[in-house]
Amino acid sequence: MRNSWFVILLLIIGITMLGTGCATVTNEPFEGTTWVLVSYGAPSDPQVALEDVEVTAVFSRESDTGPGELNGFAGCNTYFGSFETDGNSLTIGALASTEMACEEGIMDQEAQYLSALAAADSYSIEGSQLEISYDGGVQVLNFVAKSA
Repeated sequence: MRNSWFVILLLIIGITMLGTGCATVTNEPFEGTTWVLVSYGAPSDPQVALEDVEVTAVFSRESDTGPGELNGFAGCNTYFGSFETDGNSLTIGALASTEMACEEGIMDQEAQYLSALAAADSYSIEGSQLEISYDGGVQVLNFVAKSA
């Protein structure tokens, strides 16, 4: 009787571990994914991105050496620049953008976004979420991968 309980306990533990082992999260690739801004600012009090304005970032690289290209839509204007990575470190080169004018709230968010992006120092990806840290890791830009 004692051995039966032991065998049942081992089976339960084994099945539980098997189920847990199958639940792996696949991270979206940093490069080639269209990332959509969700929030920005201090992690303890993030500013939610404007609901009807899709702010995007796309990181791409043509070769394994040298800087990659960054482009996207900042809410009113398209922007582009370069980036370099070293592990999880991220450096954004000078950014340029078109110079359209939009509503004040959109322009304010765009200015904050581009300033934060230019100050990026690291990134991390968990599943379909990208976090770019800036200002020495005190502030973050939070993105989600855009569905195809």
